[in-house]
Amino acid sequence: YAGEILLLLAAGLWSAWLLWGSGTPSTQTVSNLGLIAVALLAAGACLLRGLRLRRGSMRHAWVLLGASCGAWGVGQAIWTIYETGLGREVPFPSWADAGYLAAVPLAVAGLLMMPAAAQSMAGLLRIILDGVMVALALFCSSWILVLGPLFDAGGDNLLSTVLSLAYPVGDVVTITMLIFALLRA
Repeated sequence: YAGEILLLLAAGLWSAWLLWGSGTPSTQTVSNLGLIAVALLAAGACLLRGLRLRRGSMRHAWVLLGASCGAWGVGQAIWTIYETGLGREVPFPSWADAGYLAAVPLAVAGLLMMPAAAQSMAGLLRIILDGVMVALALFCSSWILVLGPLFDAGGDNLLSTVLSLAYPVGDVVTITMLIFALLRA
């Protein structure tokens, strides 16, 4: 339990620094480095969990979730290099976007690989319909609040417009898949 207590203490100190820090650039650096550490620790924990399992869909699910966390951590590391290391504005689009956006399909694949409880055909159909309703509700809400205005505003070019829309769409897809995975369990 010493590792868990140490990790909890480190997370508490990091959170306290962010909440009560002076707002100086060092707070931004602590935030960026902490986000890298959290993502890479989560990646390591998921990968370790997956590799401890002998075989099966649960192993693949944990490995994919670990890869998702790792991709997000790489995106955050690239962001931090620009912002903290080079001391300049992060360009948009940048390679950080590739890491952040790669996390979404990996997380979705990992959640889909999670084993499901045995279901009758009617139960499975109900879960699928519930998932579709959740996805549509989230998509409609996000279109009204975020996606529509982003689309109307446009971007400097097609790539920046697509990437601007990809982040909230990825959030909707990930939340939908998480709810779907919970319903299947």
